[in-house]
Amino acid sequence: MRDWGKNRRQMVHKLNGKLLEALTAQLTKQIGWSPNHWIINVIILRRIIEETEQAFLKTSATMLNGKIYDEEDELNPAKGMGDFDRVVPLIKSLSGYCIRTGNVVWVDNLEDLTKDKEHPLYHDYRPFQYVSVKPENEPVAEYVFPIRVQIGLSEAILGVVNAERTKKGGNEFKATGFHKVLDTVISLLDVHGPFLVVAEHVKIIEADDKENAVPGTLDERFKTINDQVRDSLLDAHLRALEAIMLPVEKEVLPNENI
Repeated sequence: MRDWGKNRRQMVHKLNGKLLEALTAQLTKQIGWSPNHWIINVIILRRIIEETEQAFLKTSATMLNGKIYDEEDELNPAKGMGDFDRVVPLIKSLSGYCIRTGNVVWVDNLEDLTKDKEHPLYHDYRPFQYVSVKPENEPVAEYVFPIRVQIGLSEAILGVVNAERTKKGGNEFKATGFHKVLDTVISLLDVHGPFLVVAEHVKIIEADDKENAVPGTLDERFKTINDQVRDSLLDAHLRALEAIMLPVEKEVLPNENI
């Protein structure tokens, strides 16, 4: 498996951006959440298998204070958002801990964690460092949720959604509680995961792929094929997320007294 080319990376970033849109809408509806003073990163596990196997965590689409970045031409370091595909440590990071264990990370107070050597996550946390986002204030709380694909009783972890609160007080996750937030987030992530698998394996033609080249039409034809694949996948992904977000209609039982 070679490293992803530019076209595939762009498609994955866009899928993850649509996930962030759905998360924003669902959290707002379910728990009265506001994206102000929050950073939400989608971080993807990437593997390269050649002579040796390598695994990386890399940043993808990101929401910063309500603004979602999922295309490279939108990135603006002056506004706090740098580039995609930055490496996040698998070791000594809460995202790495979530990937390695499959456990949800829930830390309402990062300051307390850094002072408590008996805290189970003490040795897995590293102080805030710039990766691709530069907020006005450093995070005070952090929550990490696994993106999974489940087949029968087995599951694979494809990445994580990392949510960081950058302002003390007004933390809707803390006020709502673990179970309600988890149900809201995981229901969307479990729909999202299979689309990342498809995005990794679907045929995407890169600039150095000359297998079906036709002189004079190469760039135009490749762009048409890639656009069709991208649009079809994004449309199916959107419909799947929307289905999860639809209100559940309660069954109306017949009135036996009528």
